[in-house]
Amino acid sequence: MSKAKAAAAGVPAATVEVRQIASLTADPRNARRHSEAQISQIVGAIERFGYVEMLVVRPDGQIIGGHARLEALKRMERTEVECRVIDGLSEAGYKALGLALNKIGENSRWDDEILRGVLLELQDEGEDALVLGFSPG
Repeated sequence: MSKAKAAAAGVPAATVEVRQIASLTADPRNARRHSEAQISQIVGAIERFGYVEMLVVRPDGQIIGGHARLEALKRMERTEVECRVIDGLSEAGYKALGLALNKIGENSRWDDEILRGVLLELQDEGEDALVLGFSPG
């Protein structure tokens, strides 16, 4: 859908752009907090798998989703990053999107039996579950 059609339909337009990391800013009202351990895990995941989950930003470069990934990229001394730029939302829409990106994923649950099996398989194959964000317990 074109940007003009999306705007007319009340749907935000999303594009992918390469941005300078120094030009991106944190949302001062981001309610999520990220521990040093989590950011280190994200660094490890990016090093292991590459940069696979884009930052979501407003046209002015303010982060909507991906504050911890941005911090990880800074620590890795990256200078550029691909971002999904969302245009055409109201201020309330941007706030709501930021909350949705952070909260909706939390509303799922793990199937412990399947998870245990997959983690054991990965361990047998030499993968480290700690790098994936899981604890020894």
